[in-house]
Amino acid sequence: MAPSVFKKVKMRLNRTKEETPVQETARNPANETANVATSETANIPIRDPETPPPTYEKSEIEPKPSPLEEVVIRATKDSKSASKPWLEVVIEPSYIPDPIEFINENSIPQWRWPNTHVRAWLLAVLTNEIKCTPELALKLVQQEMGIGANLYCRTDVYWNRVLDWKAGAMMYRKLMGMREMEGAVPEFCHVRKR
Repeated sequence: MAPSVFKKVKMRLNRTKEETPVQETARNPANETANVATSETANIPIRDPETPPPTYEKSEIEPKPSPLEEVVIRATKDSKSASKPWLEVVIEPSYIPDPIEFINENSIPQWRWPNTHVRAWLLAVLTNEIKCTPELALKLVQQEMGIGANLYCRTDVYWNRVLDWKAGAMMYRKLMGMREMEGAVPEFCHVRKR
């Protein structure tokens, strides 16, 4: 029984288009193309390729109010008395920056300075007091990756290596002079003298 079923399926698959019976579908007048009017019968103007396309006037669109304005407008319209809105929106800036405080060795102990303060201080000292070139000062500041305590851990050998011997000695003396100030160096930070 099974082999005869397979033979029938095989015969159906091997048929050509002419041999397959066509099923008639119901006629739909909307799908017929014979009744479609051409451009000549419908009086649709055809644009000449040499003429430019028509220009359309831009209609001015009123800008939409921001969402906060919509809330205030809706609140006043929806409330029964227009003088007392049931929803008040107070707009405050989301970020109010603190005023910039310029620090020195007396305001915050230098060993507690973050890296940004250390870099700013180092750039100011190198350019103003030690009179380094701005290129060298920027190069040294960009290499500095420590907090304030790291300044006190640098020896005179380090400063002589990154600066010349005269500027290195000046920087080391400045740091050692600040060491004696109150709160400049914590007890656990040992600065070597040479």
